Amino acid sequence: MKCSTFYMKFLLVGSLGLNFILCWQLITSGTGRLTARSDTIENDGETQDPEVVQFEHPKVEKPPLVQDEKPENKQESREDIFFNPIQTGKLLDKTFQIQELVFHHIQQLRNSENNKETVLQNMERLFEPLKNDLLNDQEIMHEQAMKLATVEIEQLNKEAKAFIQRTQNPQDCPKAKKMHCKFGDQACGFACMFQEYGICMFLGIGSGRVVVWDLNDMLTYPGLKEAYRDPSDTCSDLNGTENAVQWKGELANGGNQKEDIVKVTMNNPYQNGNTNFVPWKVPDKFLQRIQRVHSSPNLWWIGHVMSNMLRPYPHIMVEFENIQKEIKFASPIVGIHYRAGDKVTLGESESHALEDYMRHVIGWYGKYQLRHPGEKIDKRVYLAASTKEIFTEAKEKYPDFQFITAPGYVTMNSQDRKHPAAVKSIMFDTYTLVACDFLVLTLSSNVGRLVDELRQTMFPDPNYSLVSIDDRYWYYGEAPQFEIAIQSHSPPSPCRKVGYGAKQFYDFVNKVRKITCEMEFNVGDIIEVYIWMNKGYLYGGLNQRTGVVGLYPAHKMKARIPSAPYPI
Repeated sequence: MKCSTFYMKFLLVGSLGLNFILCWQLITSGTGRLTARSDTIENDGETQDPEVVQFEHPKVEKPPLVQDEKPENKQESREDIFFNPIQTGKLLDKTFQIQELVFHHIQQLRNSENNKETVLQNMERLFEPLKNDLLNDQEIMHEQAMKLATVEIEQLNKEAKAFIQRTQNPQDCPKAKKMHCKFGDQACGFACMFQEYGICMFLGIGSGRVVVWDLNDMLTYPGLKEAYRDPSDTCSDLNGTENAVQWKGELANGGNQKEDIVKVTMNNPYQNGNTNFVPWKVPDKFLQRIQRVHSSPNLWWIGHVMSNMLRPYPHIMVEFENIQKEIKFASPIVGIHYRAGDKVTLGESESHALEDYMRHVIGWYGKYQLRHPGEKIDKRVYLAASTKEIFTEAKEKYPDFQFITAPGYVTMNSQDRKHPAAVKSIMFDTYTLVACDFLVLTLSSNVGRLVDELRQTMFPDPNYSLVSIDDRYWYYGEAPQFEIAIQSHSPPSPCRKVGYGAKQFYDFVNKVRKITCEMEFNVGDIIEVYIWMNKGYLYGGLNQRTGVVGLYPAHKMKARIPSAPYPI
């Protein structure tokens, strides 16, 4: 099993190198203008062929990365930067080296006379630096490509923000339609609570209603109202909401779209299913453009909705910046959100050792050192955790790293949700993690997902600077995620059709997490994604054609991106 894990790991990195080169050649052809054409869009079962869109090259400056030395008098052209056959040739060389490294050590493992543990240790010793070198080269090329995409992403960011703010700040507030969001699940934690408020925000934006709330309704986290602004700057009064009717959804029979004021009581996100305006659906007028330049259009839109809903007062952020200076928070820095406690006990996530997080931290700093040869690097790690014991463990096991965390006066009483200090503590951890250069966390966590969402508007495409050691990204209450098979798959011992029914949601989640078999599928099969089945190179889900639940190779699938008719 250990040999198989290494083998799959090496082949995956090798294939990534080859695939990146092919993608690179496609997106960087041309000199004066970039012609970008996406794959066809899968939209609720309908295929659309997007028009070709052209946009100008930005002025390119040489990035501050380690490159081959060039004569000082040579003018570096855009072709040198964006389509350098020497760079791509080096990627091919390193991919071939990984192929031969794997082949050689697999042959040694097959020889019964060799000590298997010794072979594996030697394999890992040689693989790790080669992997970091290859990934570093790929990241350099990706960052160069993002110089082209950033212009379009920034324009889309402006348009998305302007659209959301327009819906929430009407010119005539007394005549504006409103949606009163009331929170019913008082047992929910900080990030869980705002994930549910987020559902209401999607509904309000999509239906053209101003979202109003009263954060003092909450029995937990006193002080929220003093920490966050209302969704609207100009229209936040609650007059008339006490008699509001429950919203039914624009797709429901007998819908109440003509009502001036409606209410949404957040007890269960899935109760509001009679609507197009749910997380994971992208506004149709943005979809074709954003999917050409961003790795996750769905998460990009979710990030905009959440960032425009969660707006801390400026003095709160100034206070946090001063605390960060106090604890010597500075770049380079990797953030870890270490999840333990009741979340593991209640079965919402699996238990992970500190080593599971730190291997990604070590790898990131290994790549960082390649870009800064000879430089003494302070390997800082911001550790957000609910227990002090993990901080002590980290310093003992990894003395070469500088672990910092929130000061005691911030974390005091942080686990008591009814204490006034709890709001500051969880907010500080959240926004400090958002500011890190690289993150290692669990996306089974509401906090982890909220951090992921809030980063979307801060960077052009932050999705390659975060690693989840358990689930893929999801939003509780989202539209189902689907992928379509672009290659067939016939494993030697495929999964059989078995029922995985369970009375409780997390009972079902824990059952499918334990599945180890691979499903069989054909080209064109539609897979409903089960985000809890994530091995990094194998994902999992339900084959809609066969009814079989199982794992599948990630590279053999293509995401389907659904859209919704937002009134842009």
